[in-house]
Amino acid sequence: MENESGQHEIVFPVSLKYVDHWENNGWPIIRELASNALDSDPGFRMSLSPSKTLSVHSVGACLAIRHLLFGVSEKNGANAVGQFGEGLKLALLALTREELTAHIYTGGMHLCNEPAVLQDEQVFKVVWEDWDTDGEVGMRIDIPNWPFKTFEERFVRPGDPRILFTDPFGRSVLEEETPSIYVKGVWVQRARGYGTAYTFGYNLTDVEMNRDRGVIDGWNLNAEIGKIWASVTDGALLERFWQAVKDQMAEKHCNMHGCPIADKKGMKRAFQDIYGKDTVLQTNPDMGREAVYRGAKVITATEVGGFGLKEVVRDLVGTDAEHIAQMEGGDRMYLPDKKLPDHKLKVLRMLRRTAKRIGAKGNVFAYILPDDVKGESFQDDIRVSLAQLDDEEKALATWLHEEAHRQEHTPDATAEHVNAVTKIAAKVIASYACRR
Repeated sequence: MENESGQHEIVFPVSLKYVDHWENNGWPIIRELASNALDSDPGFRMSLSPSKTLSVHSVGACLAIRHLLFGVSEKNGANAVGQFGEGLKLALLALTREELTAHIYTGGMHLCNEPAVLQDEQVFKVVWEDWDTDGEVGMRIDIPNWPFKTFEERFVRPGDPRILFTDPFGRSVLEEETPSIYVKGVWVQRARGYGTAYTFGYNLTDVEMNRDRGVIDGWNLNAEIGKIWASVTDGALLERFWQAVKDQMAEKHCNMHGCPIADKKGMKRAFQDIYGKDTVLQTNPDMGREAVYRGAKVITATEVGGFGLKEVVRDLVGTDAEHIAQMEGGDRMYLPDKKLPDHKLKVLRMLRRTAKRIGAKGNVFAYILPDDVKGESFQDDIRVSLAQLDDEEKALATWLHEEAHRQEHTPDATAEHVNAVTKIAAKVIASYACRR
């Protein structure tokens, strides 16, 4: 359409009240203009002159008049930052509402937004004329009298010094004072997951966004972050990841389920550097206690993030049950009664009678144990070292010690455990005293 001045124009039948929920600090406008530039030029330039003219210059695709129609978008499929065909038009609408004018130079044209009235409603229009670009390619947008900041820190572009790692799909881990979440290089939200802050910032790619680039679904966010960390091979960075998990930061929610680990040995080494060399994953409390008695450090799924990381840790270092099974095949061996000498079997049966008198659960068994282990409590059973069965008093002392562990769950070398042993001994004495 041509106006009275010989210029071409399109009047948009969209009220200036549209998207009035947008922040009036300039960010939504810059977000849409920069998102449009990012699709054709990830290294686009943005500047604010001393005279307060904001310039956004991208090299690559030019703007065509048909791109001014709502819903028209020719972005590069899933890789595009803006895909709804609305961003630039809504930015022009918001600029008009703020009484600001964008001068767009592209494809041999000069376009700008102006206020208009349609059916007594305040709307906006875009007018354009031929323009000699003087060899300039791509698109340049100049906005005089820009009253806001440029928000350049809200964009992640190639070579950004905040980038610590980038995976083959363009996802990045960022070092930031205030960690944030970005999608395809554009800021979305502060880096928080399920109410907990992240240690790092993240730039994601495969995330569905609504028109206003709102808050990302938590499940989708944690799956994307899990994919990034599964790809990391730098040992020092992996150690920082596991430290964040151990510190219960939001990284504990990241989900690597089904992700191939790029450097499994490095991932295991980093995990053990933070959690300890003999760390295993707990399957249940009883099994965990047994593994602890056998020298393992047992951690729960909650301590390593729950669902998203539990399977990874299990695959890296194994479980308490696997640790016990390995020890069983190593320096621990069960001895059935028929293999015991008579004098040792006699002492073992004395222990069983004593346990029965106080109603103790489980049974008492003879085991070959490491030299420094006299006995062990495992679930409801007590294991007594073969060496202890040579002496009734030593065997009884060992049984009392382990029965206290079994009943009271008290740790070694504590006043609580001494009291627990005393309590069990009193039960034994009382059982004989009452009989008499």
